[in-house]
Amino acid sequence: MGNNTKLTVRRMRKGILVVGVVLLILGAVLWYLPISTTQSQAVPNGDAWTIGANPPLALLTPTIPYTVTWNSASGLNVSVYDCGSSGSCTSSSLVNPVATGNGGSLSWSGTKGDSYAIVPSRATTLNLGIGEPIAGGLLGLLLVVVGIILALVGAASGGSKMRPAPVPVPPPMPPQGTSESAADGNPPASSP
Repeated sequence: MGNNTKLTVRRMRKGILVVGVVLLILGAVLWYLPISTTQSQAVPNGDAWTIGANPPLALLTPTIPYTVTWNSASGLNVSVYDCGSSGSCTSSSLVNPVATGNGGSLSWSGTKGDSYAIVPSRATTLNLGIGEPIAGGLLGLLLVVVGIILALVGAASGGSKMRPAPVPVPPPMPPQGTSESAADGNPPASSP
């Protein structure tokens, strides 16, 4: 392999290593970066808006940040109840203190698998923001795995290893006690 080929292979390995490290970092950030999805619901007087136990994109996260906002012509109270995984809401399962006002917001960190009831004191439209990682972090996890593989491939020494020069082997020595001609394959000369 020529010197130009070796140099090109080294540059390719460095490039693969850099791409692998960049994908690794990007994947780690995407794994934990929450993306907010928003839903709106008109809630009649005396009713509650129950939100599902598993938001669609929360696959790997144990807790999910929620925020409910509202705007109303007159003041109202908004309460949030934790219904648990069974969906049974009681007044003793109040998540946060009641929020009051013409407009406002109420935030809490919910447990994955639990459902929640959002109860306004009068009819209004509520907006719910759910912060959840992209596909529960699956895209980030995929990028982390690809990044690790590329970083390992880029860091590997590959097939262009330097080999040591062969060690020269001296010619065999004739056995002791024989003449040089016997070592040549000729019978020894007889002495008179």
